[in-house]
Amino acid sequence: MRKMINPGRKVLGAILACAISVTMIPFVGGGAVTSHAAVIKTIANTGLGVNQIENIKPGVFNEVVFGKANQKDDLIFNVLSKTEVQAGMEVSEKSLFLDCKTPIWYGSHNNQRALNEIMTAGKNFTLTEDNAVEDTNDPWARRGYQARLLSKSDIEKFYGNNINSRIKKYNGSARKWWISNVYGTEYGYYVSESGDIFSDEKQTTQLSLSPAINVAQSSILFSTKIGSVDQYHGRYRLTLVDKWHSVKISDATRCDGKVFFSYSAYKGLENGYNRMSIIITDKNLLNDSKVADCKDIKLYEYINLGTYTSDTGKIEYKIPDYLSKKKSGKDYYMYFTVEGDSAESASYFAMLPYQISVPDTDQHAFGSTYYKTITEPTCTQKGYECLYHKCQHCGYEEKATERSFAINPLKHQYGAPVYTFSDDGKTCTAVVTCTRPGCTHAEDGHQITEKVDTISSVKTPATVGKRGITTYTANFKNALFTQQTKDIEDLPALDKDGKPIEEAPRVENEVAVTETQQDGVNYKVDGDGVSVEPSGNASGSITIPEKVRVGDKDYNVNKIAASAFKNSDITGVAIGANITEIGDSAFEGCKKLTKVTIGANVTKIGKKAFYKCTNLSKVTLKGTKVKSIGSKAFKKIKKGATFKTPKKKLKAYKKLLKGKTDAGVKIKK
Repeated sequence: MRKMINPGRKVLGAILACAISVTMIPFVGGGAVTSHAAVIKTIANTGLGVNQIENIKPGVFNEVVFGKANQKDDLIFNVLSKTEVQAGMEVSEKSLFLDCKTPIWYGSHNNQRALNEIMTAGKNFTLTEDNAVEDTNDPWARRGYQARLLSKSDIEKFYGNNINSRIKKYNGSARKWWISNVYGTEYGYYVSESGDIFSDEKQTTQLSLSPAINVAQSSILFSTKIGSVDQYHGRYRLTLVDKWHSVKISDATRCDGKVFFSYSAYKGLENGYNRMSIIITDKNLLNDSKVADCKDIKLYEYINLGTYTSDTGKIEYKIPDYLSKKKSGKDYYMYFTVEGDSAESASYFAMLPYQISVPDTDQHAFGSTYYKTITEPTCTQKGYECLYHKCQHCGYEEKATERSFAINPLKHQYGAPVYTFSDDGKTCTAVVTCTRPGCTHAEDGHQITEKVDTISSVKTPATVGKRGITTYTANFKNALFTQQTKDIEDLPALDKDGKPIEEAPRVENEVAVTETQQDGVNYKVDGDGVSVEPSGNASGSITIPEKVRVGDKDYNVNKIAASAFKNSDITGVAIGANITEIGDSAFEGCKKLTKVTIGANVTKIGKKAFYKCTNLSKVTLKGTKVKSIGSKAFKKIKKGATFKTPKKKLKAYKKLLKGKTDAGVKIKK
């Protein structure tokens, strides 16, 4: 068993990690595309085919990393030519002529058969690299020999008299190395430490192999500079086309300046493939399913799309602005491929690129149709909707038809009725109002009013010195209203003889009493009810009652006027059940106010009603009828204040309070 010697050569050039300025792409299917940690190639250091490798002259050489010794250390090859091949060989297509710089085998000389076994058993190249050599139609390669040794004439032609370049060293020591005999005898030649070429007479026992190869240019997608030999020569790594694996695309569309397409690859994840790429050139890159001669092809763009994680998926790519008005397939050619590397390979590799036919103009890809409201219905008016569809790529919406479809009116959504008896109880008026936002047309039934005469009956007869009570009953025709009753103490008291006591006659021009004050709170008659008027001197905890007596009559307290307690020293307030409206700034600036209970019939809370009540920490909403809350109504109250609402109104009141109070308040049932 022969032993392979580790040459100990490491690649000197570090892979460049460069950023590419391109919009990176969301992955729609098959898995998530993530941006690659390091961009392997850029236009700055990458050329199509072998275009990047220039200045090929004898003496000092460009270098290519190709193959491994013992599948471990990268082999470095001198680039001898892009047009010539090894002496005595015939190839049918252009190739890159390379010669290994490092001896990779030591052993005693036997014969040509032993040499062939060494060359085939060394396993210095991957299958992809083997294919790149075999594609040159090298008759030796077709017989299974991955490489050959240089002939004497090749050494003299490419290395000349440069002893330093023609002597190959292992770990700093010069060694003799084989060259082939072009006449096919079992004997070859070797180069001595001095650089002289000698015929082998079986006198040398320690010889080494150092293969030369021809790599088909049609197998080379990229040549990428990864280091420098000197200021004129570079070290390169090749990206080879893996003909055993393929990639295809479908459903290519263009929208919003981007190209969208689906891809599918064959066994990509099993063979070290790890990134996706877009390649844009000025001419056709492909010829008969191979990479064409790239000599006159310009590389416009090379874009790393990100990590390859699935054999199928969808790609979105922003077309560069300078190509946006050009024609695909004429002014530029766009390709998609999947690339990779492997611990077993010194070269990169790529699936054969697939050409993307990009439409000349944007074309939306509309999905299923759906209904969209174009005119909202009201309580009394029809609304309209139309069929729309949306582009699956850019989200653009468009009518799928000009035909519109009617939406039935919503009908009125009435709140609780409000009933008002006359002072003498002989009539009663009922009012119901639509609570749907935006409904204001009284003539269309937004508000319904019905006034009826009542039926009276004695509830409690009058007695000596005590007035009697009459019950007045109102029956309404409209089904929205229910029967109402009211008791009035209007029967004159009786004298000791059982006769009604005459009421004192009303004094002409008597001035009616319209205002009163109770517990520091001012009340004023307002129509059939009483409103709470400005009471800036009020203090402590107060209760707004359901009724107050003004003069000789009881009134419902139904409103708190604007600025009623503004900047006062009250500490708490309980609002009675007959209050329906709290005016603007009613409690603004009450810095000692800590808690508020709002009665069951309040429907409206004015703007800034409790603004800057900086110690207000608890608000209880007892009713379910609040329909509107003005701006900043509860702004700048105590941080973390709590609102307690009826369970069934929690969601609605959260919506009403949104933006009307501070962040961080708690609204709960």
